[in-house]
This record gives sequence, C-alpha cells and structure tokens, in this order.
Amino acid sequence: MDALLPRAEWGDSRDVFWKVEDDETDPDHDCHLGLDAEGNFVEEFQFRTDLRAPAQAAPFLKATLTQCQQQDLVLLDATGTLLPPQLSELLPFIEQSRAVRFLTNPQAFLEQVLREQPGS
Repeated sequence: MDALLPRAEWGDSRDVFWKVEDDETDPDHDCHLGLDAEGNFVEEFQFRTDLRAPAQAAPFLKATLTQCQQQDLVLLDATGTLLPPQLSELLPFIEQSRAVRFLTNPQAFLEQVLREQPGS
C-alpha cells in the first residue's frame, strides 16, 4: 500500500493507515490495516476509493484488488454482501452504490432519501 498512498502519521503497531492528505488536488483514497493483538495476522483491511474521477480511481482500485487477491481476501460491501476481489464482480455494486447515485444525480438521490424517511 505504501506504493499507492502515503502512510498516515497516526496509528500504532496494530493499526496502519494510508491517506491522501491534500484531497483538493489528489483523489481521496484511503486504507486501513488492522492486526490482531499480538500483531501476528491481519484482522481487517479496509479501503475507500474516491469515485469522483473514474480515470483516477481505476488504477488505485485495480492495485488494491490485486493486493486483496494476493492475500486471499474477500470484499464485504456496506450492505454485508461478500464479493471476490475482482473488478468485474465489484463494478455492478459500485454502479448501484449510494455514492455513485449521489455523484451522478445528487438531486434525484436526495429526493429519494427524503421520500424514504419515516413520516414522509
């Protein structure tokens, strides 16, 4: 991950973070690696991809998915769906995500969110 993103200055021996600090000019990708209490194995690996510029998101996403494949990791989306770390499997979920729906049509997305609120 160090080759993809700068390592953040926060964290400890069990938690490592990578984060772009200047998201005004760079895509706002980030990662987190959490180790077990003894530091022997990875308990958790999280990553977030900035989808505002797909051409800039693609290299980060492909490299991260390759890392996941090499480490025999699976993906878990925000709804609890398990996916293999393959772009072909992930793209449909990205395209239907709340983030993409907001980015592509914020007004329609917000109107839908308001309609779904209790008492609307």
